[in-house]
Formats: sequence, structure tokens, C-alpha cells
Amino acid sequence: RLTEKNIVIIPADVLPFLLKSDVNEAKNIQDCLAKRSDRCRDFEPCQNNGECHLNSAKNAYACICAKDYRGRYCSIPHLAPVGEFRAMQKVVANLQSQNEQFGKMLKDTKEKLNKTEEKFGVKLQGTQEKLKKMEEKLKLQYLGKGCNRRTLGYRYHSTHNRRQEQEHGSIASMTFRKKYANTVLRLTYSSNIRVFGSRHATARWYFLIDGQECRTPTKVDIAVHNGNGGSNHNPAVLLGICEATNTGPIGKGDHTISVNVGDVPRERSGDRSSNWESTSLMEIQEMCPQF
Repeated sequence: RLTEKNIVIIPADVLPFLLKSDVNEAKNIQDCLAKRSDRCRDFEPCQNNGECHLNSAKNAYACICAKDYRGRYCSIPHLAPVGEFRAMQKVVANLQSQNEQFGKMLKDTKEKLNKTEEKFGVKLQGTQEKLKKMEEKLKLQYLGKGCNRRTLGYRYHSTHNRRQEQEHGSIASMTFRKKYANTVLRLTYSSNIRVFGSRHATARWYFLIDGQECRTPTKVDIAVHNGNGGSNHNPAVLLGICEATNTGPIGKGDHTISVNVGDVPRERSGDRSSNWESTSLMEIQEMCPQF
């Protein structure tokens, strides 16, 4: 294949001096020149889709470049005119200005949304608190209706003992789960009890809730006095309502409730006995408050 490097142009005045061996390679010099390469086809000088046009008379070629390129070989990118470039600069500057304005608008919108969210959060919290108070009020009103006819929670404990000779402390106990904070407890204990002494003897049976005596409306207890020296086991019922203890209202949740025996203040104590040869019953009821 012929290339730019292996083509030699021989001037006419040199032809007489060529060696015969050189001349034999071609029949005549015109044949040799006719076999020179087609530069457009062999070299493909035009780049970037440029079209190559050969001038066979002058043994030369020319490149017709595509729209975006220029130069002898179409290798130089075509730059936009100055006016078009400046117009493009204005477009870019305008877009940057719009972008800055949009960023400012976006920032302002976010700040407004944050303020609205904070304001709405405060209002929402206030509304939630109001709703909670209304709910408690409605519950209270609802629970107040039919108070004597409705029992919200109930539990009992029944045992049969030969006798309980305990002098002080708990003689019956159980855990009760209170469902509501604004209800009351009805406490009941039934059994037989006895206090014995030579002349004058006393004893007291009472309820404790979480280790505290009832305060509102009053204590739930009974006091027994024996002044004749007898040893009678008499039936007794310890019954009462409790809304609050010495530490405050009885809230909802688990509470330990017990029946206890002890001394009567400022009185002489005696020998105590509970639940002699009988069945005792301990009942706890959660009930509606009265209005």
C-alpha cells in the first residue's frame, strides 16, 4: 500500500539520468505517476466526519468539515461567535440568579413551616391535655351513674381454719388490682373472733391497704371488749368503704390488702383468737364513687 512516505515526485529534468533498472519497474514514467495513491482513500486525512475531495490535476486534496469543526484536517472544534457566547453567559447568569432566588424562597418556606409546626405542636399538646381532662371527666360521670348497681372489680378469699391464735399482725391478705383511679373499694371480712382476759380485755380487727389504714371516709375496723372473763367466739363482720389512706387516694394498679388484729389504744389487751373452727371470707370490690 502506498503512503505519503514512500511516494517520490521525480522532476522531468532528472528522468534522463535514471538507471535502467529503475525504469524497468514501470514501463514509463507516466505509468509510475498513474499508480500514485489516492490520498483521500489511503490516508483518510479528514477527521470528525469531514469529507475529503481529491484534486487529481494538482495531486492534492481538500477537507470539507462538518458543522462543529474547522481546520485543514477538521481537527479544531468550531468556537461559537462572541455574540453567541455572551448571550450564553447571560443565560447562565440568569439561571444562577433564579437558583439563588429559589434557594432563598425554599429557606423562607422551611422557616415558616418550622414555626407553623412549633405553633401547631403547642396547640396540639394543649388540645391533648384538654381531651385527657374531658375523658377523665366523662369517665367519672359515666362511672357515677348507677353506682349502687355496678361493680367494676371483685375478688374474694375464703379459708377454713381450726383456729388462729395470732395476737398481732395480719390474719388474712391478698392482692387486688384496681382498674380505675377515681373509684372506691368496698372491704369485707367475716369470721368469728374472741378476746379473753381475767377481768377486762380488748382487741381490734382492722383493714390495711399497702400497710396503711383507711382515712377517707374513715377507718374500717371493729373493737371488741370482754369484761366478764368469758371465752366466747362470736361471729363478726368487718365492713367498710375506703377512698384514700393516710398516704393519699388509692390509685389504679395492684394493692396489697390485709385484715389485721392488734391493740385498742389506751385499753388493756387480752388473748385473741380468730376464725375458730369456721370458714372466713375476705371480699374486695371496686365500686363507683357517689356524687
